[in-house]
Amino acid sequence: MKKNIAIIGLGVMGEKYCNLINKENKYRIIAICDKDEKKLKKNSIKFKVKNIFSNHKKLLNAKLKIDLIIVSTTAESHASIIQDSILSKCKNILTEKPVCNSIKDAKMLVKLKNRFKSRISVNHSRRFFKSYTLVKNIIKKGLIGKLVSINIQMGGGKLGSNGSHITDLIRHLIEEEPTYVIGFINKSKYANPRGKKFFDPGGYGIIVFKNNLRAFIDLMEDHSSPPTIMIISSKGRIFFDEREKKLSLFTRPKTKFNFPISKRIGFIKKIIKCDKLDISQLAKNNIVNLLSKNKILCSLEDGIKSLEMILAFHISNNKNNQKVKFPITKIHHEKRYKFA
Repeated sequence: MKKNIAIIGLGVMGEKYCNLINKENKYRIIAICDKDEKKLKKNSIKFKVKNIFSNHKKLLNAKLKIDLIIVSTTAESHASIIQDSILSKCKNILTEKPVCNSIKDAKMLVKLKNRFKSRISVNHSRRFFKSYTLVKNIIKKGLIGKLVSINIQMGGGKLGSNGSHITDLIRHLIEEEPTYVIGFINKSKYANPRGKKFFDPGGYGIIVFKNNLRAFIDLMEDHSSPPTIMIISSKGRIFFDEREKKLSLFTRPKTKFNFPISKRIGFIKKIIKCDKLDISQLAKNNIVNLLSKNKILCSLEDGIKSLEMILAFHISNNKNNQKVKFPITKIHHEKRYKFA
């Protein structure tokens, strides 16, 4: 039997969800919702959806059989839509990132989710990318020695909307929690494509984890680098450009692998073929995971951790780039940000 999916928010990602679900025999778009009547009409015709709503409350009160609600609106509406979806007894909810525009709202959702035993996933899609699963396994197996640092670049700014993917990816790869952040935010020169009410400049800085493990991220607006990652370990490194279908693995020869770290042993380079990063396919993988009985791979709590790390960059910048320790103080839980 097909699973009924309702989509709330028909922006860029909302339409991607419509397209991918429409192609799947296991799923059916039971309803769509958006404030924009033109988008509603266009997508209802394109995907043959009869149940259309301009308000999420009307959708939830329509007593439709819904197996999954996808929340693909901007972040300021996430909390109210997810809260109402939980209260309507919908068991499965997939939300776009950032999870909310405040820590306070996000923690309220955790309590509500636990009370109603809802399954909620945040679409930090790189957790579902096989290439990063491969990278994570290389690190875990110690094939390049002890992990030392991660360096990630992504041009175009938007530390909140794009950076939340990056901070989540780092936590996912190393399975450690951050201890502090030192952050810098640039003065944005460009209008936000989502509208004037949004403020999401670029930034850069360092995230430090236990055992002096560090991550450097650069999401400034003064470069156009595609997402690239360099992982440095005691006896090797990995370089990966997401737009290429390969990653480069550098490691010591087996015969010299256990030589002292002080010896600068030349690396052997190995090229490993990878899949192309496909946002729609990764979103589909998230849906499959959420609708299964398996452990959720990107939980609501993971989304909060990612948001907290981004907030720490802004707090550090506003304090003359001082070190900001985790967890951030509760006074910052109240503040609402306008990232996305």
